[in-house]
Amino acid sequence: GLTERVHFAGYVDDVQRMWAENHLLVLPSRVESAPLALVEAMLCGRPAVVTDVGGMTEWVQEADTGYVAEAPTAQSVGAALERAWQNRARWPELGRRAHRVAIGRYDPVPGASLLQLLLEAARPSGIAVPRYIAGGANSTE
Repeated sequence: GLTERVHFAGYVDDVQRMWAENHLLVLPSRVESAPLALVEAMLCGRPAVVTDVGGMTEWVQEADTGYVAEAPTAQSVGAALERAWQNRARWPELGRRAHRVAIGRYDPVPGASLLQLLLEAARPSGIAVPRYIAGGANSTE
């Protein structure tokens, strides 16, 4: 059965170690907004098989950084997995490209900076907001 061949890891503390032990992300989502698992895999140099939902094709390009299922159906995902498997010798190359794309697109600082601005705008007068970015960890204004 499936449990002998597939391991569902659940929450993982050591993402880098997990990706060192795995070669490909399969993310057959029907609905997706901001898939952190995809970003993590790509940052760790792993290609992905994704569905064409929620902007994932902005990150994954067919046969360049992974493989794209045209629809979130078993048939379409199966076809994308087959393409990936037939080209598995290229996974290291696709992973290097995926890493470059992720480094170029994923920058956590703007999101954190936006949060900082929102906190400052919403705070009552006279209360310092912790500065985790510009001022260093746990410093205040």
